[in-house]
Amino acid sequence: MANQAHSLPVIRYRKGISAETFEKFLQKESQGVQEGVDDKLMLRLFGCSPWDLATWGLRFSSDDKTIMIRELNLLLPHLIWEGNVDILRYVLQKAIIHRLGEDIEPLGPLRPGIADILIAREKPDTPGLALEMWAESNPETNTNVIHLLELVLKYWGNSERKQWIPGPFVLNSDDILCIYESLDILSGGCLAPFAVQEYYDAFKMFAIKSRDGRLEEPDTRVGKERERYKTLAYWKSRNCNSWLKNLVAKNTAPYVFK
Repeated sequence: MANQAHSLPVIRYRKGISAETFEKFLQKESQGVQEGVDDKLMLRLFGCSPWDLATWGLRFSSDDKTIMIRELNLLLPHLIWEGNVDILRYVLQKAIIHRLGEDIEPLGPLRPGIADILIAREKPDTPGLALEMWAESNPETNTNVIHLLELVLKYWGNSERKQWIPGPFVLNSDDILCIYESLDILSGGCLAPFAVQEYYDAFKMFAIKSRDGRLEEPDTRVGKERERYKTLAYWKSRNCNSWLKNLVAKNTAPYVFK
């Protein structure tokens, strides 16, 4: 049986379930798995859970966990990730590799369009071709990511390296601090307009305003469903139970999801 620490479930938010149900689901799945990463931030910003981040060989260190998780949460709203958890994971992997002084290219998922074409092709050389496509299309082909990783490499400089025993890429607080400071240097060079803390503060403020702005909205799921039922609004019918009308017409406990 696989070691539980290295067997992390991939959990994705399923449309159509309430925030409360999803949160209970996350709590159940989190037993014995990495805790602490803000699941609401991950869901809102990346459309996935923290366990989608801890895949493709990336794992979280159990040492100085509190500091590491707090710093990692601060990184999440930064625009350099483009709302793509695969870019975030790749940069975390590369930070670990640079800290270890190793020369290895981490793996990650191909872009959906490329993957679909290769799957449809289905020939003996497909795995080799897929690896070539990964090398040509991984996140390091993004200009901002290139600049960030150059700073990450420079950050470690000639620091003493620990010998790496081939295994999972174990993230620690030093890796997070390295990326944090490198992103702030980028902000000084105008490649990213704001510092890490500024992105985080702005996002939290937006989330609060967005949440409060839905207090007067109907008590339905957000997005297309809400717009559909704002048009139908059958709670306004004279035949509707008055108690139900008052209950559904106005949302008094908004979800934290956009």
